[in-house]
Amino acid sequence: MKFRKLILTAAALGALGVAAPASHAAAKPGFPAGTWNGTGVISGTSSEYGQTIRTTGRATFTLKVTRGHRVSGTGRWSRKEVGSGAISSTIKSIARVRFGGTATHPTYAGTQTVTTAFTDGVFGGGTTIKELPFKGALRITRAGHCRVRGSRTTDGVSFKWTALLKGSGTCNT
Repeated sequence: MKFRKLILTAAALGALGVAAPASHAAAKPGFPAGTWNGTGVISGTSSEYGQTIRTTGRATFTLKVTRGHRVSGTGRWSRKEVGSGAISSTIKSIARVRFGGTATHPTYAGTQTVTTAFTDGVFGGGTTIKELPFKGALRITRAGHCRVRGSRTTDGVSFKWTALLKGSGTCNT
């Protein structure tokens, strides 16, 4: 009799649309509503065709997240790549971006100015290229109520960032 009650209870819950917790996907981490100030560090080394490139850089951004989970804001990325090998090179770029997207998938797009310098020990040269597209998304790895973090590594170069909720003081999460 107890077994029959258990089956009837399970059937009733199923009819009401109540599913077991195991069937629910985990919520994606995201930014809670508010204004967020972020900073990031770009670093890494990559090698290809006998050239080694060391990359360093910084990012700063301010995001505004609405109660409806929409994102807006601005940011600035600066990056320097120094290459060594048969040809020495220095490539500097500065990008200004605008943010959009959602609290779980904030995206950015803008333009970057790139300055290059190359030398092979005898000849050297350089050029400035303006208004190259620059876009991407912040990959969130951990989100708390007053601190959100993220990181991404591509071709040996990592971008690690942290954003703090404006007015949260010292945040320990």
